[in-house]
Amino acid sequence: MVHQCRLVHVPIPHQYVVRSALVWLPFIERIAKRTRCSVVEHVAEIERGDVLLHLAWHPQEKQAYAIAGTRIFLRAGKPVARIVWLWGRQRKLWQPLLPVLEDYHRDVLGCVGMAIDAPPYWRPALEGVGYQATHYIMEKDF
Repeated sequence: MVHQCRLVHVPIPHQYVVRSALVWLPFIERIAKRTRCSVVEHVAEIERGDVLLHLAWHPQEKQAYAIAGTRIFLRAGKPVARIVWLWGRQRKLWQPLLPVLEDYHRDVLGCVGMAIDAPPYWRPALEGVGYQATHYIMEKDF
């Protein structure tokens, strides 16, 4: 049961990735199914620092409700954050943290923008907070 408490954004600095694995690792199996990558591949990209971790944390319950993985890339020589995966339970509780995640990437990491790899059903919610579709990724398995 969720208490009447807002979830908070908790970034996991690279030096704490291994020590906090018991918190974030349970999410990775579900993410691996969606991305069609293995758990080992995702853990390796996290441990290398290629993907930065962010939790939607419930302070009273001391547990995570969601996790986001972000990458920083350069566009015209300036850093831009990309949410490469995002998963959790009770989305209505953690989705309001998206502006906080944006602020963190702008104010702390110096990013000039944010992109998100999102499923089609997220489009209305994302457009409602200023995102626009710029590309569609089409996939085909062989």
